[in-house]
Amino acid sequence: MSEAIAYSVLKPSAILEEARPRYAWPEKARLGLKHTGTDTLYTVIISDEIFLLRIYSAHREAEAIAAELSLLLNFSRAGLSVPEPLPTVDGTLSWRIHAPEGPRAVVLFRYIIGHSPGWRMTPYEAKSFGESTAKFHSVADQIDEPWSRFRHDESYFLKQGLPDLLERSSAGSRPILEGTVELLQHAVRRFNSSSEMNTGICHGDLHKQNFVIDNRTQAILIDFGCCGHGWRAYDIATPRWSIQAIDTEQSHRDALYRAFLEGYNHVKVLSDADLEAVPYFFAARHLWYMEVLLRRALLGIGTWYPLTDRWFDEESDWLRSWLSENL
Repeated sequence: MSEAIAYSVLKPSAILEEARPRYAWPEKARLGLKHTGTDTLYTVIISDEIFLLRIYSAHREAEAIAAELSLLLNFSRAGLSVPEPLPTVDGTLSWRIHAPEGPRAVVLFRYIIGHSPGWRMTPYEAKSFGESTAKFHSVADQIDEPWSRFRHDESYFLKQGLPDLLERSSAGSRPILEGTVELLQHAVRRFNSSSEMNTGICHGDLHKQNFVIDNRTQAILIDFGCCGHGWRAYDIATPRWSIQAIDTEQSHRDALYRAFLEGYNHVKVLSDADLEAVPYFFAARHLWYMEVLLRRALLGIGTWYPLTDRWFDEESDWLRSWLSENL
């Protein structure tokens, strides 16, 4: 492993050379780069079939990846549409490929055909998004097996990346960020002592680009790389946060969130305590988002703008404005 290299993008031809015999792909199999980020995604095309090959970050622990894949298999067996992991010819779900930064896990998934509503989300799609989120939570509640995965707890939200974020923040943003952290610390203490809040397996990253609408106009959740055990209110707050970033009238954003809640409650009713916690997890999500962008910028992944004072000021002002209207 080279400590000078934090992240690399492997050539499709090199991956294909190693992957083809593992999955018994024909010579005509094609592989192309789809997305670069913490993990790297490639599309695999064989005749008229499409698959998704995910190469996980070298820092991803094997046990956590195995838990994610086990979860997806459980969902698939329960009849829930998810990106199902597919085995190699010897029956294993993951294998490792050499990269300059160290060995990286590789997993092949069934490709989910559909369109991503993203910034053009409609109330109907938001309602379906809510229904699918509730179905995911309901099926997760029925899974009865040991599950080795990180927890969406106080440490996840308030300790992991916050020191770096606060240290590098601008003079104008620091008081806002520190005040938000203090607000969340008090809230988390209340959540820990509450018996009314729903906990269980969470998706952990339910933003507007992590679901697609299939040909039956149903929402299908994708990208379970952040799944873990925690407060379900976080899986409600993340769509709220993501919808708030859509460039449209506030009345339309509010209508989308109401539609999401309507869809969710149609399947699984949220408690008042869960709904009251949403603004706090909205803030926690935005801090997490800022941490991720900063970490990627420091590694040279993505854009450089999280390293500027202007970015810190704009992001903290946006958060302060939303919280002042919703708490």
